[in-house]
Amino acid sequence: MKEAEPTLKLNRAKENGLETVKEINRKIREVSVYAIPGLCVRRGDISTPSQLKFILQEVVNVVCETFEIDKKGLLKVMNSKREWKRRKCTTQEYSDGMHVCVFIIHQIAKIPLQKIGNAVGNREHSTILYAIKKVDGQCEMYRHFRGQINTILFRMGYPQLPKERWKLR
Repeated sequence: MKEAEPTLKLNRAKENGLETVKEINRKIREVSVYAIPGLCVRRGDISTPSQLKFILQEVVNVVCETFEIDKKGLLKVMNSKREWKRRKCTTQEYSDGMHVCVFIIHQIAKIPLQKIGNAVGNREHSTILYAIKKVDGQCEMYRHFRGQINTILFRMGYPQLPKERWKLR
């Protein structure tokens, strides 16, 4: 009797015109829209620097919450000049947070590395490529880290990283 209860609820929901959770999640993944007055950003459709800055702010907020990093420190590292970074004033957690932000933006936006570099403190495209490869390698090595990246992508309404790529069970 207990096994039939969920199907009865599902049938009642369908009769009333309500959609299943899978259908709702599929629609969210298809559209995935951030909207603020005068600005609408769809996955892969970022044409202006203001749209990229908006996405970057959202990514920074979610990364700081997920990795428990101070937002001011992360923004200071992201917007700093190279001379400040050479003085060894940065900590590993902030630079790792910046690398995760770059990786997430690359996964979401699919824009040239130079544009991402301009948004993240005027970095070179090679620095952005290094950050993407570093986070990709960490996802390959550490399941927990990959889970955190998937959590960030899920919280932002984007599809998670594929399991087949890393051959995880």
